[in-house]
Amino acid sequence: MHAKELLRLKGSAKKKKPFAIKAILRRPTFVSEGRNALSVLLQFQKRNTHIGIIVDDQGKTVGIVTLEDILEELFGDIMDETDREGKDDV
Repeated sequence: MHAKELLRLKGSAKKKKPFAIKAILRRPTFVSEGRNALSVLLQFQKRNTHIGIIVDDQGKTVGIVTLEDILEELFGDIMDETDREGKDDV
């Protein structure tokens, strides 16, 4: 689900039009553990998503990967509005 879709729903609610949240939900993107960053990037592009659920060989969730994670793996650190200069890595 994207924020712009929620804003459309909010507009519908103000006009007292019925809406179904199921109409804007998307199936999650699952990423097999051990796949390389480039193949995950291509999967994200194909599915038009920015986040994936990492699963192991048994299908158990082992983590989450974001588009930013992948881009940083491929191109190095990306500074954005939430990053502070000189911030210590933990």
